Amino acid sequence: MANLLINFEIDVEDLGTAYINRLWIDQFREWKYDLHNHYISFEGHEEVLTHLPLEFEHRMSECH
Repeated sequence: MANLLINFEIDVEDLGTAYINRLWIDQFREWKYDLHNHYISFEGHEEVLTHLPLEFEHRMSECH
């Protein structure tokens, strides 16, 4: 009997990349939505800058 060789060519890299891209896009969209809601909860631009979201406070201290 002859051995039967079956070759399933599946490009795993494309599948993984698409999945990771979708995860990052979803996370960015949610982050942008939360940031926008934080911005509209204040009267003006200066007030927003004095009341940063908690996730930005440590970043601002690293920049200065």
